[in-house]
Amino acid sequence: MELKRDPDYMKMLVGRKNSKTNPKPLAKITARRLAALVDVSPSFIDRLVSGQVNSCSPRLARAIARELEIDVRDLFVPSASRSVGQIAAQRKAVATRIERVKASRQMEKLAA
Repeated sequence: MELKRDPDYMKMLVGRKNSKTNPKPLAKITARRLAALVDVSPSFIDRLVSGQVNSCSPRLARAIARELEIDVRDLFVPSASRSVGQIAAQRKAVATRIERVKASRQMEKLAA
């Protein structure tokens, strides 16, 4: 699932300890705590919050939303792994290769 393009919302929900002078989290849960609860690395949550990573599995998206006590649709939108255009282009490329192989075999038969 893809993260909705509102990084400020994610940053508001998931924070980190600001500094030694302000040890309270900026948000209701730290990235480290969320990572432990959903069984991923803290660096993955940091990258998700910062926007370096913008997608995750549906299972993980549901787990994150559950721990943040929000609806999964507030943070994530379903995503297709490949677009219709990509699938069509791949099918066309495969069909072209098949035709080339058939033509090559016919040429070999004619030459023999």
